[in-house]
Amino acid sequence: MLREYVSRFAYSNVTTQDFIDLALEISGDSGVPELLDRWIYGVPVPDVPQLGLFGS
Repeated sequence: MLREYVSRFAYSNVTTQDFIDLALEISGDSGVPELLDRWIYGVPVPDVPQLGLFGS
């Protein structure tokens, strides 16, 4: 995803929403926008037990 992000948005201004939209496009998972919205704007960071990450 990061390679596509750099390729697509190199030398341009992007928004957080651009990142979220690309993550959704690449993953195809409709839950990605909600996860990233909570992760970026929420406090505390949401848990991601699949990766062993716990924000609480």
